[in-house]
Amino acid sequence: MNTQNVKIASSEHGWTRFAKSKSQLDRLLLVGLLGLAPMLYMQSLNLSSRKHLQFFPLAWVIFAVLIYLRGRPTPITASKSREIVGIGCVGAAVACAVVSIWLFSPWFAHVALVALCFGWMLLRLGENRWTTLGAWISLLAITLPLPLNGDSRLVQYLQNRATVSASALLDLMAVPHLVRGNILEIRTGDLFVDEACSGVDSLYSLLAVALMLAIWQERRFVESILTLLLVPFWAWLGNLLRIFLIAVMLDKFGIDWSHGWEHTVLGLALFTASFACLLTTQNSLSELLRRTQTSGGEDHKVAKIYNYLVNWPSKSEQGKAATSTRILQGYSLRVVFALGAMFAMVGVTSAFPLAKIGPWANFEYVLPSIPQDLVVSTFKRSDLENLDPQCSLVGFNVTHRDTGSVFGEHSATWELVDQGQPIQMSLDFPFPGFHDLTFCYFSTGYKRELSLSQRLASEAGLEVASAVLLDELNIESALLFINIDIHGNSVFPKSEIDHKIFGDGPASTAFQIQLFLPKSGRLSKTQVDRYLAMLDSANARLLPLIQRMLEEHSGIVSENAISK
Repeated sequence: MNTQNVKIASSEHGWTRFAKSKSQLDRLLLVGLLGLAPMLYMQSLNLSSRKHLQFFPLAWVIFAVLIYLRGRPTPITASKSREIVGIGCVGAAVACAVVSIWLFSPWFAHVALVALCFGWMLLRLGENRWTTLGAWISLLAITLPLPLNGDSRLVQYLQNRATVSASALLDLMAVPHLVRGNILEIRTGDLFVDEACSGVDSLYSLLAVALMLAIWQERRFVESILTLLLVPFWAWLGNLLRIFLIAVMLDKFGIDWSHGWEHTVLGLALFTASFACLLTTQNSLSELLRRTQTSGGEDHKVAKIYNYLVNWPSKSEQGKAATSTRILQGYSLRVVFALGAMFAMVGVTSAFPLAKIGPWANFEYVLPSIPQDLVVSTFKRSDLENLDPQCSLVGFNVTHRDTGSVFGEHSATWELVDQGQPIQMSLDFPFPGFHDLTFCYFSTGYKRELSLSQRLASEAGLEVASAVLLDELNIESALLFINIDIHGNSVFPKSEIDHKIFGDGPASTAFQIQLFLPKSGRLSKTQVDRYLAMLDSANARLLPLIQRMLEEHSGIVSENAISK
């Protein structure tokens, strides 16, 4: 391609630069996107259920707009290194797409999308620097949930930091309170520092906004990185003020800002203030990292190095075309056809469950939505009366939470007493497969992780997870819980590694029954056997109620659910 052709291609606008091309890469991208579409649709439902990732449509749209406005294709030229990396990314995309079907994991389809788009950009947009393309692809990558339960661990960490910081500020203001895990106990009640106030919501959103702004304005690398590194500080400060204001208003004036439109307005106001502070920080860094004048003295080389680092890549460099070291006369039609066929196979395979065809007729890729009034009318205090001859039933309540809550959207709790030992028996639902209950107890001040190797088998054949939890005084409490599907089968990962890395695959919608004994000490073998029998009995009584509840609310009975 000569210089004149490059200039003509660069002057064309928008998709016309791609529409006039007969590049096999464009056809491969189109087939790949269509093949990933069913899985990406399921992934979009998952992302929309996570408060901290609900900005994903905006990030995806801006990514497409950047390619539309600033993408500069060169259909037959590319540098050698970019070609190798680009082909590797496309190959990785195909591998991840196949794995997404094998594990039925929309998460891997999301990884395949990132790899496919980045590989296509490296091979196709030859006039855009690789650093620019790397910045663009980060808009897709930032919407990818963290693996290895990273989201849950991040939520826990931010909850704990926000609680500790708010407690210190309340101490300075002489507001009487007690910290218990992520719960602030004040005179007028308890405040649970939930996910919305933990910092994960505004942290992700603020990080995404800062990233999109830096990319759109083509900010320099050092300036952008420093700005992004300061995002957690401003997010933490905004959430600290939110928790502090809620606690003070409730303690001093009896006004509850923890729910309703007041909570929403307060959150938006503080998020806006955090964003304004972030803009001020960005402008300050821009002035601070200005290019210095060189005079040829002894510090001339140091100044040149400084100017290069703080101004890399400069706008003039961003517009340079990639150095052409090899002429690509078009990718082999056979290779493109083979890769496209694999993407098509992935699309067809994943479309069957999405369309509920054949054996997937009852398949559900989202958790069932169960009305609160149906839950209240289904479960009663009498359901677990006379559960054990030595236990007496002393209390019952039904609790509802936000959709997608880590504690479960609905809970029915029975309070029992076993010869002076309090017992909490509860049914929590729905969950997307196995639910690690100990995460919930960590949020209320308990410690010690659950090892999935600590599994027991009840007489009814249920797999029971067990854990010994320690409170602030290192007093031991016992926890036993089961996860079942609507048929009463155990929902349990094959191993701890499988659960942390791959999740549970196409696992059934889970209903969790727990038995918690606060301050019980370590249980003996006889006690464990007795409480396992109580779990079996509770499961036998509650399972028919679960099935009846789902049958009454037609259309939500699900064999499987994906929400990862």
